[in-house]
Amino acid sequence: MAVVVRSADESQDAACKAWARALFDKAAPLAEGSVYINFVPEAGEERSKGAFGANQARLERIKAKVDPANLFRANVMIQPKP
Repeated sequence: MAVVVRSADESQDAACKAWARALFDKAAPLAEGSVYINFVPEAGEERSKGAFGANQARLERIKAKVDPANLFRANVMIQPKP
């Protein structure tokens, strides 16, 4: 589920964002626990791990080999781990 909100009035941005997060939080218990990675807008969000599932640890090891300095980083990404 993607929750998208918009307002023509920038002064309403915080309220719209709060409403969207509240709706998401209420619907989250009904979800499977996975996530489409492009729907995780902020790096460091715990729910980004749902996109990689059982592959998370393997992808972190690969990332550590091919990009240990984390040069290729944008939005939500795999963190290099030894």
